[in-house]
Amino acid sequence: MKYSKIAIAQSRPTRGHIDTNIKNHIAQIQRAASLGADLIAFPELSLTGYEPTQCQQLAVQLDDTRLRPLQAISNSQGTTIIAGAPLKTDSGIQICSLIFRPNKAIKTYAKQYLHADELPFFIEGKNTDNIIGQNPKIALAICYELSVLSHHHKAVNDGADIYLACVAKSEDGVNRSEEILSAQAIKNNMPCIMINSVGKCEDCICAGSSAVWNKKGELLAKLDNEKMGLIMYDTNTDSTIIF
Repeated sequence: MKYSKIAIAQSRPTRGHIDTNIKNHIAQIQRAASLGADLIAFPELSLTGYEPTQCQQLAVQLDDTRLRPLQAISNSQGTTIIAGAPLKTDSGIQICSLIFRPNKAIKTYAKQYLHADELPFFIEGKNTDNIIGQNPKIALAICYELSVLSHHHKAVNDGADIYLACVAKSEDGVNRSEEILSAQAIKNNMPCIMINSVGKCEDCICAGSSAVWNKKGELLAKLDNEKMGLIMYDTNTDSTIIF
């Protein structure tokens, strides 16, 4: 699938309330789709908020009926949607990006590299297929993975054109991530995108600042650290609009 316009959706999850968060996702999806978005991406664990100690209660399965509205709007708008949720598997709970594609089964990418404080609650994903799209090819990352150099190396080796990280980060985490992504954009000659939440999560205040860097490491657009918002990134012109 070709992704000419990527919408970066900075959201404010209602902690632990999946139905409410899905409704809020749909409102942002409708707005982005009305402006021509082919792909809209949300932060890490956007459907529940970042709540590790509640992951057993909050975890979803792919046949969860609450996810159907996201598949329905993907079908009707012809838009790919990346939303974050804890995913229940036979082996344990994974931090997962759920990828809703028009008239196709849900694709998943599970976080392969967990931060140490996530290990008591989650298991590492074993799937290595984090590439979506063909023109451009987009490599997905989830939060801590953006600081793992081998994750960037694999994106390059897989022929990715864009590196897209869905995160849940505090102000300090945002500052470190900005340095990493700008540097990796230059090193790999690849635009980098970060999508963060705003508001309280279990162990910090998520500091927003969702952003796009071009392949020269130059900041193209950045949202603030308090409000929900959207950035539209045009992959053909390497330009952005905040709306």
